[in-house]
Amino acid sequence: MAGDAKRTILHAAKTTLPVLFGYVPLGMAFGLLLADAGYGAGIGALMSAAMYAGSNQFLAIQLLRDHAPLIEMFAMALFLSARHVVYGLSLIERYRGAGRCRPYLIFALTDEVYGLMVGARPPEGGDERLWQFALSALCQSYWVLGSVLGGLLGAALSIDKKGMDFALTALFAVLAIDLLRGRGAVRPFAVGALCGALALAMPDRRLMMPLAIAAILLALI
Repeated sequence: MAGDAKRTILHAAKTTLPVLFGYVPLGMAFGLLLADAGYGAGIGALMSAAMYAGSNQFLAIQLLRDHAPLIEMFAMALFLSARHVVYGLSLIERYRGAGRCRPYLIFALTDEVYGLMVGARPPEGGDERLWQFALSALCQSYWVLGSVLGGLLGAALSIDKKGMDFALTALFAVLAIDLLRGRGAVRPFAVGALCGALALAMPDRRLMMPLAIAAILLALI
């Protein structure tokens, strides 16, 4: 039994390697930007452990800098995270037997974890619940590690942080390409690209994200 558990966890670790190479530098970028805004590595680690929402964490830095009211923070986080409703609906059956792990699996369901959940499977004969938990926990550990490293570097060194906020977009693009190669279904990616292009055409960039999310959700419905 112990051997099967070890094999399952090792398989989960191998499956999460693309996220490891994306989350650590991306988490470092977040930690560096947070340090630049005047917050220490401890705050970054706490946000990554308790909040664990990459795009929302990057957004939070700007909102904190602007001293945005709580209602604005809530509205922006809601718009940015609305896609997770669709993620959850598509994984209801997969998570039904998760037992005590289920609350954590729901909490740890990021875009990248969702991509792995729908694009990969546990090893033959492996415990799917253990595999799901290990996969989710490993991905979050990568993110926390990157956040702490970035926060420590930001406090110790003066680094040009221009362009670091693009790291999240780059990771999404890489995972989308990997998922496209694995599944071969072009239509969902074409719909997403079209929605993104329509949003980019908006003259007011503040409306770009809400419009893109609304268009994608409408297409999925």
